[in-house]
Amino acid sequence: ITRGRGVTIHAKDCRHTRDIDPDRLVEVEWEPSEDVNYLARLKVTNISKKGMLANISAIFAQSEANIVDADVQTTVDKKGISTFTIEVSDYNQLRDIISKIKKIKEVLKVDRI
Repeated sequence: ITRGRGVTIHAKDCRHTRDIDPDRLVEVEWEPSEDVNYLARLKVTNISKKGMLANISAIFAQSEANIVDADVQTTVDKKGISTFTIEVSDYNQLRDIISKIKKIKEVLKVDRI
């Protein structure tokens, strides 16, 4: 419980709770919902080559992530820069997607933005 600001929720191991008066801590929990999705934005930089968008999109589909928005550009030096907004169920799914995209030979970089 914060003074003058209501309630702030922190993870059990959050560094911000180390020095807090134990009398101000209230333990809470709730059931995880399988219906909740989170938006994540990824920027993929790759060597421009036919089929790259299809390869990346296939990873999203195989991972059961929905593409909400996509912007694809090709630079003058023949690099593809794609920005995707995707729906994921949790961090592990996002981490797995990023890992799979990085394994594509032509991918130079994947950034979460």
